[in-house]
Amino acid sequence: RHTRDYAAAHAKYLASRCAKLPFPSLLGKGPGDGVCRSQRKQGRHCMSPVTRSKAIAVVGQIIGYTEAQVSESVIGLRRQTMAIDSIRQMTVEEYFAFDEASEYKNEYIDGEVYPMTGGTAYHAEIMYNVGFALGLRLRDGNFHFYTSAMRNSVSPTRYLYPDFSIVRGEPELDEGAINLFNPTLVAEVISPATAARDRGFKREQYQSIPSLQVYLVIDQFKAQVEVDSRQDDRWQTQEYAGLDAIVPLPALDCDLPLAEIYSGIEF
Repeated sequence: RHTRDYAAAHAKYLASRCAKLPFPSLLGKGPGDGVCRSQRKQGRHCMSPVTRSKAIAVVGQIIGYTEAQVSESVIGLRRQTMAIDSIRQMTVEEYFAFDEASEYKNEYIDGEVYPMTGGTAYHAEIMYNVGFALGLRLRDGNFHFYTSAMRNSVSPTRYLYPDFSIVRGEPELDEGAINLFNPTLVAEVISPATAARDRGFKREQYQSIPSLQVYLVIDQFKAQVEVDSRQDDRWQTQEYAGLDAIVPLPALDCDLPLAEIYSGIEF
């Protein structure tokens, strides 16, 4: 496990280096590499397309992803870095007003506002697939399915936007129907750029919601789903991998095959 964790951390480091566009020390300079005029004052190196392609291939071999998947991850890392650089301090009331007027969604943790990064084509396809599959299974029951536009209240000073939320029974909403207080299930579709936060900080936050029974972590680059289920006062985690696997969701009285989650997606 420690070896896997180290390899994952090292791969993430290499991906971040690729996102920031040095990498000459790993690959050697390629044709066209050097210091860009616009970046000469900062002493930053820029890559030629040839060297950049080599860098993406190296990262892909380490992580086990295709070059297209690494490219998507690099874009996510850039967006995440930009989001971290633009964290703002606000009161809850100021955050509500700011988030409503903003062109993008923002999460809120104890006075700090975190702009959310954009998704990928894989992310969008998985969201559609899950929504369609669960919609068919839950349409005759007392369930409410919410997309990533629904803000979930973790506490009076913490608000997050999961990729989707499901409520069994009547939803508890504020007057504007903007904040959800009693999700039964929440899910995040992860990428290498968001995996650490979704598996760490966000997992802890969601599990602190009294009504929550299930937290899904869905990988977008391989057929794998992690399921956190509340058992009395404890949480148990089970991993399901491969297109033949089926995720049991007793909290929703249904199952969810991975073949349906990843329908139309080629790895």
